[in-house]
Amino acid sequence: MTKYDFESLKLSNGDYIWLMNEGGEGFFGYYLGDYDLSKQTFKFQNHSNGQKEIIYIIKLQKLQKEK
Repeated sequence: MTKYDFESLKLSNGDYIWLMNEGGEGFFGYYLGDYDLSKQTFKFQNHSNGQKEIIYIIKLQKLQKEK
């Protein structure tokens, strides 16, 4: 995923999202903000393991905002 694809989603802190990592695994959770343009990262609350994680945008296959 590119930073342009990510920025076009216009995510807000607390948005419920689904993402697919480079290994093809999908995860639901909350976007926690802290978007770092220079590192192309953001914080994510993973529902699968209950952990807060730093996600590298370039390593994502897909990311979408859920309703």
